[in-house]
Amino acid sequence: MKLIVLYWNLVHYYLYKWECFLTSIVDAYNPLRLLYESKAVKKIFEKHGAKHDYFRLTKMSNDPKNGMSSIRAGFIMSGVLGFYIIGTMLFIQGLFGFDFLTLVLNDKLYKYMLLGSSFVIVLLINEYLFFGNDKYLLYFKKFEKHNLKQKFLFSLVTIITIFGAPIFFFLGLLSINN
Repeated sequence: MKLIVLYWNLVHYYLYKWECFLTSIVDAYNPLRLLYESKAVKKIFEKHGAKHDYFRLTKMSNDPKNGMSSIRAGFIMSGVLGFYIIGTMLFIQGLFGFDFLTLVLNDKLYKYMLLGSSFVIVLLINEYLFFGNDKYLLYFKKFEKHNLKQKFLFSLVTIITIFGAPIFFFLGLLSINN
């Protein structure tokens, strides 16, 4: 179990790093940033005695504990886990040959029960195994020390894991049709 927790935190960390990188690229061309850095806005800040520091805002956005990049990475990880859970359910259905999915999709109540139970399972797994009590921050500190070769390798593993989730889900769908 520790290996799974380590792997999931590794993927979360490198997804977070990718999120920070993409945010910095988008932010460089953000028209609101250009407006924020204009002389008129600086004068308004000075008039009200507020500190005008855009880079502080960027640093806050990339904060691993409360920043938007970390929150978005956590949401993506929840979606990825959901794809893997439902994909596994589909593979089990295909393996044993019972028509669970047709039963669920033809009845509105069952459809909402499946979605709700999947959401609760993802929430519980993420909260108690990975994100609860900021456990992931301890792993983030460990992963900061990776060398360039490890960073490249684990970034590749993260990309495969993230894009592998919907592929796994669709393969699960195909398994029940055969």
